[in-house]
Amino acid sequence: MTIEERLENMERELEHQKRRNYWLLGAILLLVGGLIATWVFKTTVTLAQAQVTGTAKEIRGLADSSPRLKELEERSKFLSEIEEGIEARRKSLEE
Repeated sequence: MTIEERLENMERELEHQKRRNYWLLGAILLLVGGLIATWVFKTTVTLAQAQVTGTAKEIRGLADSSPRLKELEERSKFLSEIEEGIEARRKSLEE
């Protein structure tokens, strides 16, 4: 076997490996894309079902435990109490 024959053989093998690598990369990207699409679809369906059945708070249950969210809820309650007091005061003044 001459050097030229060896080089041609190596070039053919290299091209074959390149093609194989492209196919493998494409298959991996297709698989990852499918997994992402499945996850998004599953999450969307779960949230939609929760909203229909009225159990959406159960999905947000993990976020309900955050201290920042509790603080915002307390402020919201406080502000609604103030608004109710103002409204009651207006009604009493109108009478």
